[in-house]
Amino acid sequence: MSGYSIRVASAIVASWVLHARVHDVRPDAVWLRWHAGRPDTAYLSPVPAWCLESDDAAKAAGAAPTGEGELLDALIATLLDQHLLPVAEALRTHGRVSKRSLHGAIASPLGNAFAWLDQLRAAPTAHIAQRASHFFDACGGRLGSSGRMIEGALGEHRQLFWCRDTCCLAYLRPGVGYCGTCNLLPWDERVAAWERTLQQTLANAQLG
Repeated sequence: MSGYSIRVASAIVASWVLHARVHDVRPDAVWLRWHAGRPDTAYLSPVPAWCLESDDAAKAAGAAPTGEGELLDALIATLLDQHLLPVAEALRTHGRVSKRSLHGAIASPLGNAFAWLDQLRAAPTAHIAQRASHFFDACGGRLGSSGRMIEGALGEHRQLFWCRDTCCLAYLRPGVGYCGTCNLLPWDERVAAWERTLQQTLANAQLG
């Protein structure tokens, strides 16, 4: 579910955070390419379905103008209510996966989408953090207590991370082990993993 969620969610989250545009990602509006029985690539319409009233370019392309609050509502409706949550419910009905685990498998890719935008310096950290806060607040109880955004610091450098409160269960597969920031690991090991990411981000910035 995590791999599926990140492919569907990453582009639409980036579009909303960076451009205040929301694309239609209802199931019949997304094309998926599969490889070895797993989702490999998701294709969305390049034209956003919703935008702000002031976005003349998007409106000219066919996007429906709306306000800030309604734009966020549209994002949650098309991404969660009409796509990822129904998929999770279908998996829960036909499999042996708990609702909490499935919600975590949706929330974690969403949180990481915000974190990756920050790691790439696609926008100021404060802007991305504010967008993430608004998004998860607006989700209400849809995703349960699956995790939260946190901010790490290394000197003057600040960076966002997703702190999981659920496990993806990948460690149950032979030879996989725990994810670097798995909630089943001791807290100091998780902090060390975030610090390594911070150090790598700074190193990459210096190389660039």
